[in-house]
Amino acid sequence: MPGKNRKDWFDMDESEFRVSQLCRVLGNPKAYHILRVIQKRGEATPTELSKRVNRTVSTVCAHLKTLKETHLVRYLKNEGNTVYRIKPSGLPRVQKGLEALVKEIRTMQK
Repeated sequence: MPGKNRKDWFDMDESEFRVSQLCRVLGNPKAYHILRVIQKRGEATPTELSKRVNRTVSTVCAHLKTLKETHLVRYLKNEGNTVYRIKPSGLPRVQKGLEALVKEIRTMQK
């Protein structure tokens, strides 16, 4: 937008900014799918995830990096393997809320 500089675009409090970043990550279909797989399995390695989401290990690792940066997953080194788990306990509740919202929107469209 004309007249807007970079500072104006980020002129929001930190909490709003973090929420927008989470929405951006959760809005990525493959990242969301990876989160759902980890949630259902309890934990997973990048190799396991790549098979489940039908993407290369390097692509899965790129998504996992973003998920780590937004503090949605954590990892543990276990006998040479890196195992990923959901980090915040409230994430499943948020996912259910988002999925309920989508269902509501789809119902309203009919």
